[in-house]
Amino acid sequence: MMLHDDGNYEFSLRDALPGNSRDLVMHLFTTVSLDRMLTLWQSHEPDKFLLEKYRVHAEEWPLALQAAIIAKLSYLKVDEHYSIHEMVYLMKTACTVLGKPLTENHLNEVISVQHSQTPKLSFWLLKLAQLVQIKHK
Repeated sequence: MMLHDDGNYEFSLRDALPGNSRDLVMHLFTTVSLDRMLTLWQSHEPDKFLLEKYRVHAEEWPLALQAAIIAKLSYLKVDEHYSIHEMVYLMKTACTVLGKPLTENHLNEVISVQHSQTPKLSFWLLKLAQLVQIKHK
């Protein structure tokens, strides 16, 4: 997995959260794998230990987890080493976590709508889409 080395990842969703939730996001971002976070996302069950540790209400869990996943996804360096399948998976995952699944939305619309709220992620999605087009030719 290629990672950014320039700190250019998406933390705008984290920054919109209350302080304790931001701390939880940073814990998830720095210590929990993307795979594990996606498993937590699919389970729809909060991690009670982390909620207690960071004094976060259960209602805040989905937004904190969403912010951590989006930050972690945007942390992945977009380059030609990914297969088309992997790039499409990453785009679908990001859009689903944002609540805009590609089964119901066009990628261009998601990028455009999200640009003001998550500009770094929008750029990341655009780069992935461009690479998919290049590799698909």
